[in-house]
Amino acid sequence: MRVRQLNATILLLAAALAISANTFAQCTFTSGSTGHDGDFIPTNSMPSTGWSLISNYTVLVTLPTNGVFNFGQIYIETNWTVTFAKNRLNTPVYLLATNNVTIRGTINISGGGSTNTTGGLGGPGGFDGGSASPGNAYMGDGSGPGGGDDSGQSGAAGGFGQPGGTAGGPYGGGPAYGTLDIQPLIGGSGGSSAYYRPFGAGGGGGAILIASSGTINVSGAILANSGESYSGSGDGSGGAIRLIAQVILGEGALSAYDVSPPSELGGVGRIRLEACNVERVTLTDPPATFGSPGMVFLSTNPTIQVTSIAGQNTPAAPTGSFSQADFNLPSGFTNPATIAVSATNVPINTAYQVIVIPVWGTNSVGYGILSNGSYSASSGTVSMNVYTDRVWRVNALIPYIPRP
Repeated sequence: MRVRQLNATILLLAAALAISANTFAQCTFTSGSTGHDGDFIPTNSMPSTGWSLISNYTVLVTLPTNGVFNFGQIYIETNWTVTFAKNRLNTPVYLLATNNVTIRGTINISGGGSTNTTGGLGGPGGFDGGSASPGNAYMGDGSGPGGGDDSGQSGAAGGFGQPGGTAGGPYGGGPAYGTLDIQPLIGGSGGSSAYYRPFGAGGGGGAILIASSGTINVSGAILANSGESYSGSGDGSGGAIRLIAQVILGEGALSAYDVSPPSELGGVGRIRLEACNVERVTLTDPPATFGSPGMVFLSTNPTIQVTSIAGQNTPAAPTGSFSQADFNLPSGFTNPATIAVSATNVPINTAYQVIVIPVWGTNSVGYGILSNGSYSASSGTVSMNVYTDRVWRVNALIPYIPRP
């Protein structure tokens, strides 16, 4: 009897310490929601604009251009699953609420698994997995800052909260990136396909921010997991979940991890809980970081985009689709190509990367400096070889992260 009493005392002490560690000074927080989009309560009788039922109790929500919803209340009942269609700019999902958020069902922004030779799509705000080439003679690298590459001729997983790995040796796993407070908000990266294997790689988990002026209660699940790969290709990495409220409670699942067995070695994502009081005691996967409520959006948002290739202007809002090109190289083009970028809210002389991502094959990377202009508007160019025999994407990346 004494031993049982001792065990009970230890458990109570552990619980008290867990709550105390995540309880912050008295504070207030306002999400910034205008309430313009009304309450979000999925039912079979919801209006059809902006959403569709894709199966019983599963709703697909169309993201606006900036990815931001201004709700009143959010209530997702048990057995309901909410998913989101990626917009053209592949923004994260932002759910702002003036009132309480209750998630008894599931929000799922996980990456997609590979389908035959085609890599899986990243979740909203996440990045796609690499595809295998015709005849499987070439691998496809993953997209995103932590995309897996084919250095080891074996599928490599995407990185995010930690580096990705590879089943074939210590090569090609995507690097870790991002910040503990997930500002700016970004999703997971894709894995690479494997040499002479007929399968694409998994996509990275998406990114979501939920902010409530009241409480966020998750007794169901929020999933931002990786997309799964097959037969030696790499998984994507987990995505990002950031919750901000006056109170966070509920013991439901918060997960942004690699869904495959350990041999696939996908990097985990990032989870951040910010509240005046976190009453939740169940661990997240991966373990969350904590803080008092911070800024929903950075006060200055840095941007960089590719503005022209080989002297021709690029579309302002490209689709980034491998199935239908946004841009054709000029007639008579020969390598190398001059690729121009423009940036806003980035210090002058900041280094940047331009990454060419083919539908299959190895990524190419060019490096430049934002040497023209000022903090508010700058530009630069790189000269690099590009593919002329297949469709490719081009991304521009900067390491600069402004702090609130």
